[in-house]
Amino acid sequence: MEEWVEAAEPVAYGMLNLKPYEFEEMQIREFNAMVQGHLRRKRERDEMNAYFTYWQLKPHLGENSSLTPADILAPLYPDAKPDPKEDKEELMKAFGM
Repeated sequence: MEEWVEAAEPVAYGMLNLKPYEFEEMQIREFNAMVQGHLRRKRERDEMNAYFTYWQLKPHLGENSSLTPADILAPLYPDAKPDPKEDKEELMKAFGM
């Protein structure tokens, strides 16, 4: 348990910005839920930034460029590669096709 606390403290005080008394009162499950929530928000921000970066670059790219927001995001999350088939299905569903 002591090892877990030592490993979790930098995350609690840094990434989650918790106060020592807040961290001490938390259960492990609550702490893990906060970390997962933080990582989800971070990914959503990164996805939004990749989208806007794409549109800032778009006027400067050639007509044959195949760059997508997913290509910009990929280096940040190398294990999560977009599935083109899944993206196509989502798009078709969104447009009722």
